Amino acid sequence: MELKDEVFTFSTRINSEELLWNPNEELYALHLLSTSGLLRIVFYASFDVLQKHLPPGITSVISWAEVEHLSPSVYGGIVNGKIHIEKVSQHYVQFYCEVFDHEELIAKVRFRRHLVSVEYLRRRAHEKATEY
Repeated sequence: MELKDEVFTFSTRINSEELLWNPNEELYALHLLSTSGLLRIVFYASFDVLQKHLPPGITSVISWAEVEHLSPSVYGGIVNGKIHIEKVSQHYVQFYCEVFDHEELIAKVRFRRHLVSVEYLRRRAHEKATEY
């Protein structure tokens, strides 16, 4: 997989209430993108980038992440990201992403996607489900 040092971009509108910060009614009323919502956007974008380069039957899962959420973004706004592929190994791909809104840098995210067999995930899910 020849992806090291590649840079990919994405753009997403904050248009789902599931992405909003909502610890209580007052703060929810601000309609701000939550850190978990931000990570969801970044992680989905990286999945899309990586999945098309993987062989059939292999996928990737987040195994580690570090985020610095620098500035708020509001519902209805657009966030743009630059995903840098920092390291590619046999078992994982490490990413660094900068996320911007229309004004400024809003976040820096470094994370790894571990490469795993879909069959392995299916087997483990079944094993765990039968424990209940």
